[in-house]
Amino acid sequence: MASWKNFERKVAEEIANQWGFKYKEEVIRTPCSGGMKNFKGDVIVIGKEFPFHLEAKFGYDFVLEDIVKDKKNIKAFIKQAEEDSPENKIPVVIASQPYYGRYVIIRKSRVIPEKIDFSVLSFFMLTTNYLVILLADLKKTYDMGVFNSV
Repeated sequence: MASWKNFERKVAEEIANQWGFKYKEEVIRTPCSGGMKNFKGDVIVIGKEFPFHLEAKFGYDFVLEDIVKDKKNIKAFIKQAEEDSPENKIPVVIASQPYYGRYVIIRKSRVIPEKIDFSVLSFFMLTTNYLVILLADLKKTYDMGVFNSV
């Protein structure tokens, strides 16, 4: 099994656990890893209200500094998420590589930074262009009411 497939499954499982959905029934890794015409995104939620379009990136050569510097690889990840995202979803990229955390990258224009209680987050970066948090804190951050649908 390719490690990126395992990563997508782990992301799906984490999303299911945070939102109280059923893993493998309501939250799944998209067949063909988002390559199907009717199913964009690497992880999808079925039959439930869910605010995010999830694009998973595993094993790509990147470091957190690439996000701060808004390097080409990060721009490409975000661009794919935004182009594939339905209008009613907030596009996010969940990026990792071996021995890294699972980082959620969200365009800063999609958040209201003043509403974020950074003291309860395990990790965060607020750059010129992005909010970066750990996947484990996504629901907690969502519950703060910090996301807008711009």
